[in-house]
Amino acid sequence: MNATIIPTLIDRNCLITGNISGTPFIRIEGVLEGDILEVGNLVIGESGTVNGNITAKTITIFGEINGDVVATESVEIRNSGKVTGTVNTTSLTIERGATYDGSIIMGKQKK
Repeated sequence: MNATIIPTLIDRNCLITGNISGTPFIRIEGVLEGDILEVGNLVIGESGTVNGNITAKTITIFGEINGDVVATESVEIRNSGKVTGTVNTTSLTIERGATYDGSIIMGKQKK
């Protein structure tokens, strides 16, 4: 039996305080005050803000992250994105217009 993956959505009108873990796909358009741990694919929408650390497979950032980021596959900071913190990944893309303040660690990720 093949189950369809339903993404988790944090709406732009939501403020969540606490940690999120174990979801295969999440999109954040609101504000998260806490960490995101062991998720699959993460998208921070243009209206989204995460104030905490993130560990995910892939991370695409249109909004804002204030915290350290670890991605086992890739991080993309889009032109509207803003990241403050350390990024640790094997593949990093930063579009023109994006804002990044921190350090970068690139290389093979430990599982």
